[in-house]
Amino acid sequence: MYMYKLEPLVAKRLFQCGLALNLIVISWLAFSESSPQVSISGNDKLLHALAFFVLAFLVDGAFLARSFVSFKMPLLISYGLFIELVQLYLSYREFSLLDLVADATGILCFWVVAKPVRGLVWVCFVRE
Repeated sequence: MYMYKLEPLVAKRLFQCGLALNLIVISWLAFSESSPQVSISGNDKLLHALAFFVLAFLVDGAFLARSFVSFKMPLLISYGLFIELVQLYLSYREFSLLDLVADATGILCFWVVAKPVRGLVWVCFVRE
């Protein structure tokens, strides 16, 4: 069975497009008054962690040459902090340090599995 593999630049562009799309959706969910509300507070933190795990995966693929710890992690945590600071000024939202902790947890969870995930994605989908 032949599996089509992507050129590295095409794979990078797909990660960048996925990242842009996810940033738009997450920003809309974070700032919109009419976005779906999660009724169980613990579930909300799990969704934050999952969203930032996915963002970390996409940022990692979009900026392959950059260091995860010195570039990607601060970038993602800054985005999470940006969301919380904007929510501080929205009357229908609230600032939450626990949301920021959940965001960081998702980022750290990706960092723990980043090397095997990179290898799996590269071997399965990207040409050498």
